[in-house]
Amino acid sequence: MGLGPSNSAQPDCEKWGLPWDGYAPRYDRLFEMHPRDMWQKRGEAYVERLRILDIEIYMQRLHDDIPMSKVYPLPWVSGLVGDYYGSSAAYMLALAIADGHNEIGLYGFELKGEDGYDHQRPNLEYLIGFARGQGAKVTVAEGSDLLTHRPEHNFQGESVIYPQRYGYL
Repeated sequence: MGLGPSNSAQPDCEKWGLPWDGYAPRYDRLFEMHPRDMWQKRGEAYVERLRILDIEIYMQRLHDDIPMSKVYPLPWVSGLVGDYYGSSAAYMLALAIADGHNEIGLYGFELKGEDGYDHQRPNLEYLIGFARGQGAKVTVAEGSDLLTHRPEHNFQGESVIYPQRYGYL
């Protein structure tokens, strides 16, 4: 679960999310994969929130002052999935794959150019393909730019519009 509009479309299932989401308590697992100095920049109120949450929070390492912190099993996950993570969503998806989940939904990850997170698309699309290659059903919320293409293609200096798959009119 990301913070984009499509997170409201999630089905009733186990939910993994981000602790900076205002609705973090609705999640079963949380992921704060940034180094401590980065998440401390969110302010003392955020750090206090991490301290009092009663949901496990995957982090780079344990923090004595964050009782629910849990070390993300990076060596194990990377050994199964590879070592290509460009976002918190990627850490979530990689762990879901490594844990053997056969149905995975991505909601709230629109990753459009205007939201500033489109640079995370290649990484997530790689992991989606990896999961599907392992036989998992991966659902991407409607409205996300994940697994979409740009309809324009430049061929020998001329713009060609493909309304569907590349090469098919």
